[in-house]
Amino acid sequence: ESVFANAITALSSENNAFEGEKATLSCNYSGSNIKSWQWYRQYPNIAPEFLLQALEKPDLSRRLSAKATKDLKQVNLTISSAEETDSALYCCALQPTVTGNLRTLYKNLACNTSIC
Repeated sequence: ESVFANAITALSSENNAFEGEKATLSCNYSGSNIKSWQWYRQYPNIAPEFLLQALEKPDLSRRLSAKATKDLKQVNLTISSAEETDSALYCCALQPTVTGNLRTLYKNLACNTSIC
């Protein structure tokens, strides 16, 4: 019996941006029938918090937006104007995971280190 699983991988382990600059974090994923793409943010010594859901047609007028591109199997988080409070660990996930088992959360996240 074969088991098929979706996987998600951060494209870079670190992304640096100065205050006021644009920053984009990206993840690639495999698999099909993805129902949703999520972004989480984690500050030191605090549990990850849900940030926003990626959409195929995001609201680009917001400071933080997330776009999913199915044909490229990529999901991006864009911060249009970085602020000091944006310095954190950012994680992408393929479905809502902060609703129960934390083991599942950490297994399904792909993370990029801080934006400075």
